[in-house]
Amino acid sequence: MTDTSNAIMDATEERIRQGGYSGFSFREIAADVGVKSSSVHYYFPIKKGSPRQWPDVTQTAFWKR
Repeated sequence: MTDTSNAIMDATEERIRQGGYSGFSFREIAADVGVKSSSVHYYFPIKKGSPRQWPDVTQTAFWKR
């Protein structure tokens, strides 16, 4: 994994802890990391509007670290 994808993972984990799986947006994650929202989708391509998929994506990426 790259530094950017690790930073996205870390920011996502923090947002999930603060507000739950529905308590964050990709724009917020991007702002936390200092990248464009499209970068979040590049590193973790999931359908827009499907935040319930995010836990599966992040869990898979976490175990690849």
